[in-house]
Amino acid sequence: MSNELKSAGEIDIQSVELISAYGRSLDIRNQILSFNIFENIFNPFITGTILIKDSNDLINFFPITGEETLNIKLATPGYTDKGTFIDNRFHVYKVSGREKVADRAIIYELNFISVESIMDLNIKISKAFNDNVGNIADKILNDSSFNSDKTRIHIEPTINSHTYVSNFWSPIQNLNYLAEKAVNVNGSPSFLFFENRNGLNFISLESLYKNKVSQTFREDNYSRKINPDGSSVRNIEKEYQSIIDITTPSISDYINRIRSGAFSSVLIAHDLTTKHYSLIPFDFLDEYDKTTRLNSHSSTSKKVVHQPSAAIKTMNKSTSLFSGGNDISGSKYFQKRKSLLALAESCKVNITVLGRTDYTVGQKVFLELNKKMAIDHSDVDVKDYVFSGNYIISAIKHIINRELHTIDMELIKDSGMIDLNTIKTVLA
Repeated sequence: MSNELKSAGEIDIQSVELISAYGRSLDIRNQILSFNIFENIFNPFITGTILIKDSNDLINFFPITGEETLNIKLATPGYTDKGTFIDNRFHVYKVSGREKVADRAIIYELNFISVESIMDLNIKISKAFNDNVGNIADKILNDSSFNSDKTRIHIEPTINSHTYVSNFWSPIQNLNYLAEKAVNVNGSPSFLFFENRNGLNFISLESLYKNKVSQTFREDNYSRKINPDGSSVRNIEKEYQSIIDITTPSISDYINRIRSGAFSSVLIAHDLTTKHYSLIPFDFLDEYDKTTRLNSHSSTSKKVVHQPSAAIKTMNKSTSLFSGGNDISGSKYFQKRKSLLALAESCKVNITVLGRTDYTVGQKVFLELNKKMAIDHSDVDVKDYVFSGNYIISAIKHIINRELHTIDMELIKDSGMIDLNTIKTVLA
């Protein structure tokens, strides 16, 4: 395929190399009908499937046994920066859906996952840790038995230390545990561990919120610009911004947010050492202005009904469980973390757009939508301020075939563009 981008949605499949456990390699690009690649900020690894049409019985003659590695390199034509490629090494862990389509042809799916996941399945850590949380995460991620590519590791600095014993936990169990305890320099305990196109990330939602907007998506039915002489001009950038399809699975789920402790909660902390318990109240309104948000205003008003007793959490802690250490439970930030993660999904929108290989989860994007109502020449502002705004890409599904690359995106936001405390709505 040419390196020149002629239309939005083009894809350059540069390499799909299957490597056996014995070092035998095979370029399978000619056998590929389509493939999907999945990313999610709430999952630790990238996964995917490749649909193969096979008339050479590779399962027998290669053979394919679920022990192969898969090197995939994809690029959007015209994008020359290596940082915009999908260039990853995966492990084929399963063959599924084998079906005969002709006398000498079959189709089946190769299911693949990041190679670090296979390492995670085989590594168990039995060790005591006593260090800054970010330093512990760095030690685990940089262990050569788990990950050999140090350039793919991204760790946000943390201000708190932690002491614990990894009781034959896998690396991912440790990293997820540490994410629950980590606090960044601004006091935000919203850490997540996930993999995206750029590598392995141990970072907070707050750091994602502070990123620059990487793309604006619009529901504008854009096609081409028609000149007075009847000719048309293609604007590829506008084609990339245009939304093909949009659905809204969730917005403002009050019951779910109340139950999860998004607005308020009470933590009952039992100290097994001192035989005492404490009641710790939490109200998100006390913390709201201290925390970085995606948009200017809260997704709920200050008058929202919320009582701490609506979400009662319990936690065990042991003062001085380790020598020289006090409470290691993380109770100080437990409720705030629950609130931040619950509010992060206050509004969830799914969109389908033409694909580019530089899109990845964790990026900040802007969604620009119009009101769904009849308008006339007197309407000067038709923007939908409820659904428009800054979002984080929380999940991506790359859908690729030989002709077209599209993407299904899940977008989430914790806040909005409307001040619900001052708005006055008048219905005609």
